[in-house]
Amino acid sequence: MRIPIVHRYRYSIVFLLSAAAILISPEFSPVGAAGRHSYAAAAGDKISTESSRQDTGLRDLKIGDTAPEIRLPDIFTGKAVAVDFTGRAGRKNAKPALILFWYLACPNCIADMRHIKRIGETYAGSIEIITVNVDPPSLREPAGNFIKNNKMTGCLNLAETIYETDDQRFYLTADRYGVVSTPSVFLIARDGTVAYRAEKDISFDELEKRIDTVTKSK
Repeated sequence: MRIPIVHRYRYSIVFLLSAAAILISPEFSPVGAAGRHSYAAAAGDKISTESSRQDTGLRDLKIGDTAPEIRLPDIFTGKAVAVDFTGRAGRKNAKPALILFWYLACPNCIADMRHIKRIGETYAGSIEIITVNVDPPSLREPAGNFIKNNKMTGCLNLAETIYETDDQRFYLTADRYGVVSTPSVFLIARDGTVAYRAEKDISFDELEKRIDTVTKSK
């Protein structure tokens, strides 16, 4: 995912100080919020500049496409986790998956977490919930605290890998999924294909209708 042009250059000290006041507390909970946010990242983080990376740049992921593999660290342990959606067709125990891309300074990502948690509880055992936090490394601990405080530890909670070249930042998994703003959700069917996707103004009524369909299909 490419940072919007307004965010591609180094952030001002004023922005960082104001953001820190919000993000430093692990008690930050989902409350009413207005407006949707594009991805942002704090400056000053040590982010990889590995030149051998692959799939840099946004992909146009369409409904019916096979969902890209996710290979990211667990947000709590840092242990590598791989979720491969290829070849799922015909697997006896394959479950649908719901993927959420989010970050802490996005108010509606925070507000929508309660819906993601409710979906996980409602469809427990029938769907896998995967959250991908796209905050930079310095905010992984508060992001993990948010997950813990809101009792979302039953989900697979992952941390995005971020690369930097010159004055742009790229997001390994979000770019593969074509994410340009948050919150962003992807519903993956049993066969590993994208069944539904939505960004910014997510209708959870519509999302749950789609979940009902993919969880009942064989």
